[in-house]
Amino acid sequence: MPPLTSLNVTARVTTALFVVAAALSVGCESDPGPAGTSGQSAATPTFHKDVAPIFFDKCASCHVDGAIGQFDITKPDVAKLMAPAIGKSVASGRMPPWGAQETADCAPNKPWLNDPRLTDAEKDTVAAWVASGAPLGNPADSKGLTAAKAQALSRVDLSLVPTQGFVAKGTTDSFICFPLDPKLTEDSWIQGIHFVAGNPLVAHHALLFLDPTGAAAKKAGKQGWYVGFGSCQTQGGLVAGWAPGGVPIELPEGSGLAIKKGQRLVMQVHYHPIGEAAAEDKTTVQLKMTNKKPAYDVRATLIGNARKASQGLLPGPNDNGKVQFSIPAGEANHAETIQWTMPLSYAKGGISHVRVLGVASHMHYLGKDMRIWVERRSSDAAPSLCTDKDKGKLDPCITKNCGDKTGDALSSCAIGSCIAELQSVGQSCVGCLAEVLKSGKSDLWGPCLASSTLAPGPTGSDKAMCLLHTPEFDFSWQRFYTYDAPIEQLPAMRPGDTLKMKCVFDNSMKNATLVKALADEGKTAPVDVTVGDETLDEMCLTGLYLLFKNPGN
Repeated sequence: MPPLTSLNVTARVTTALFVVAAALSVGCESDPGPAGTSGQSAATPTFHKDVAPIFFDKCASCHVDGAIGQFDITKPDVAKLMAPAIGKSVASGRMPPWGAQETADCAPNKPWLNDPRLTDAEKDTVAAWVASGAPLGNPADSKGLTAAKAQALSRVDLSLVPTQGFVAKGTTDSFICFPLDPKLTEDSWIQGIHFVAGNPLVAHHALLFLDPTGAAAKKAGKQGWYVGFGSCQTQGGLVAGWAPGGVPIELPEGSGLAIKKGQRLVMQVHYHPIGEAAAEDKTTVQLKMTNKKPAYDVRATLIGNARKASQGLLPGPNDNGKVQFSIPAGEANHAETIQWTMPLSYAKGGISHVRVLGVASHMHYLGKDMRIWVERRSSDAAPSLCTDKDKGKLDPCITKNCGDKTGDALSSCAIGSCIAELQSVGQSCVGCLAEVLKSGKSDLWGPCLASSTLAPGPTGSDKAMCLLHTPEFDFSWQRFYTYDAPIEQLPAMRPGDTLKMKCVFDNSMKNATLVKALADEGKTAPVDVTVGDETLDEMCLTGLYLLFKNPGN
């Protein structure tokens, strides 16, 4: 479990006050003896018998000596002193940090994998223990307990370590980007990802992105890293995210995330310094890999950040007559809603549906509430996406220059030899041809010229569904939320279905996170905010792990 107090100077002072207050109370009355002895009811929870099992299981991955949690919750005296803070954090739901919640507006029909939240019974036990003065009880009751061991991948094929580490110091958070080169000599698939913090005291969270062009290495230069917010100013998609207490990501058996020969990765680490200079951090990314094409292709994708109606932005408050993504200064409850419809071209390539393995909500410092849901298509009709005119423009060039090629080779040839013709054809047609190429069908034009009826998809895929709600979004604790279900039972999206996301922002001085971010930038008041990669810009993004069944499987 990550720290029970916010990781900043104010929080450390607050923690100290909690410790002093608890110490004073200890000085006023002796600790009750083991359960059943004088001064304590047999029903009163004690640390050793009732609370320690909860702390060891749910909290000790972060709250032990040398980890980011700042204090060791497994030590009885420390836990007793911190009991007031622990009680408040557990009662509020802030700890363990887990943003996905079941609400009146969103109730996903599948449970979450590796959900660290305390049960109601566990919360009641902690609350009763705190209310009764945090009695320790009999040490024999917890003698056999050990902190849960750090989880690991079932197999590690690659360990990627930055060439140069980073030393976090001072009082300002840093976002540092490290280029990572897996040195792949053939197309491969990632089947598992695990982050191992080099210095858990300051490594607050990390994000991993594809870097198809190698731009990160150029930005880093000899220094080996560079400052970068957002997606590190690269063009690749999100691969994975990690926060303290996070567990390895093991993709389902028979699936993998494709990474092509020669492609690179970039890791962004958010550092929260502890004042004085900390030991150098070199957070490692471990990968489980295969070079055999799996049955399911996992595609990590980011959807959202629409700036205008043509990109999926819907009308909202404060638009002033023009649909725009703009959060006015002083607005404490501003909402932006974005939609994306799964292209019908997927169906032309033989895809009746994709499975949603995991989902993530992403905003910046103004973000306070994000909900992601799916609305189903209203019609099963799939009109033709290309015309005879499109074929007349493009087909002669393809036949002349790329007639002996198929698949990716044909696609690359067409882009290289027929760019003018491609630009003269509608985007929906080009998208359809691309999907037909991926499917391996020999008839390139037939599916795209013909109208058809869409396949119904798996049972239940015609019902509206909510994927994720993070009603108390916290930028510091972002992660992918993965469903705990077999592939065949995961939520499904079909061509023509629409993914929607609603992001709510607080751009006022009531937002403590914004106040601190403004101070770090030397500002004293909020300003109008729009979409961007910088610290004080904003985003409204949905991260998805989508499962596509590979052709021939």
